[in-house]
Amino acid sequence: PSFCPGHDHFLEFTALARKIFLHHGHLRPVIPPDADIVVQGHTHAWDLTRKEGKIFINPGSMACPRKGGPTYAIMDANKICIKELKTGQILAGLDLPQDS
Repeated sequence: PSFCPGHDHFLEFTALARKIFLHHGHLRPVIPPDADIVVQGHTHAWDLTRKEGKIFINPGSMACPRKGGPTYAIMDANKICIKELKTGQILAGLDLPQDS
């Protein structure tokens, strides 16, 4: 079954000079080779890792978290991180590579 019949389950866009690939996570889409950041959800468990030259992030969930309390992700030009909703505590963070 589809979450949104008639619509794709992914989105590709550029923000802060980064190519971002966003998908729900219940399917295994082909990740574009030029993606810098891959955002997925589905499990409701936050995670932030760097592998194979890409950053993979699952922001967790504000409503139904499965790894601690409610979480969200935030990104600026220098860093991407996951924060705890109630306290604002940074649970994980990665510096973003800067163009030379």
